[in-house]
Amino acid sequence: MSLDIGFLGMTLYTYDYDSTGRWRDGVPVAVDARVNEDGDIRRVEARWSGDTLSVDGSKGAWTAESPVLPTNHWNAAVLTRTEVLNTITGGRNSVTITPGPMERVETGAGPREARRFDYTGELEVQVWYDARGRWVRLAFEGKDGTPVTYVCTECGGDPNG
Repeated sequence: MSLDIGFLGMTLYTYDYDSTGRWRDGVPVAVDARVNEDGDIRRVEARWSGDTLSVDGSKGAWTAESPVLPTNHWNAAVLTRTEVLNTITGGRNSVTITPGPMERVETGAGPREARRFDYTGELEVQVWYDARGRWVRLAFEGKDGTPVTYVCTECGGDPNG
């Protein structure tokens, strides 16, 4: 994901986020993420081995017993967790995830009926999944309070990876 904000032909702010996750049989194996926020580069490397998660990132290294899942939101199993690996910061966030109502969500592939889930705690986001458990939307407030929304552009295929 790339974002460039400009004014009068000058770039005032850039944000690039790239994350690659590898899953096997619905279980994460590895996540590699890189963030470039206006030249401030952060990285996250996470590896799952058996029941252990090892994370190395710009803010240091840590390990945890699974079931910590990443915040790439593609796998709906994250909805049953109380701790998540934040793929932007590399930190472990304690969260409460509460189901909300079914809503009609606009996506790049047309409107979808999807249930909203609200993350509260150390991470505040709303995520929507359709009836088959496929991610369709993500919304949160940026650092400056600006609403940020992501929607799926190709909403198909098998859910949960």
